[in-house]
Amino acid sequence: MVTAGFPWCVPFTGQLAGLFRAYTARKRARNLLDFDDLLLFWQAALADPVAGPVLRGMFDAVLVDEYQDVNAVQASIVRLLQPDGKQLTCVGDDAQALAVCDSVTAAPLAPVLPPVGSLATKVDTALGALWDG
Repeated sequence: MVTAGFPWCVPFTGQLAGLFRAYTARKRARNLLDFDDLLLFWQAALADPVAGPVLRGMFDAVLVDEYQDVNAVQASIVRLLQPDGKQLTCVGDDAQALAVCDSVTAAPLAPVLPPVGSLATKVDTALGALWDG
C-alpha cells in the first residue's frame, strides 16, 4: 500500500511503523480512541448479532449528508444501520467528492443509488416541473 499510494514514504516505512505502534500503545495506555477507532468500534457493534439489532432499533430513519465523502468503513456503517435500505436517505454529489484523499471516493454512492430510470427520473421530472413552473 505504501509503495502504490505513497511512494515518497517508502524510505521511511520502518520509522512510520514505529510511530504508528507508539501512537497505538499511547492511546491504549490512556484508554483513548481516535476517530478511526470510533468508526471501527461502531462498525463492530453494528455487525454484532446481539448488539446490532438493538442499535438499529434506536433509529427510525437514517439521513447521511455528503455521502460522496464517506470511506469504506463509513459506508459499511450506513449499510449496517439500514441493511434493507428502507428509511435510509443518502445525499451526495460525486462531482464534489474529496478526490484529494485516496481513501475517499465516490464509489460508496453506487450501492445506494436507485436504478437508472426509476427514482432519479421521478426526481428530475419533479424538479424540472418546479423550475419550469
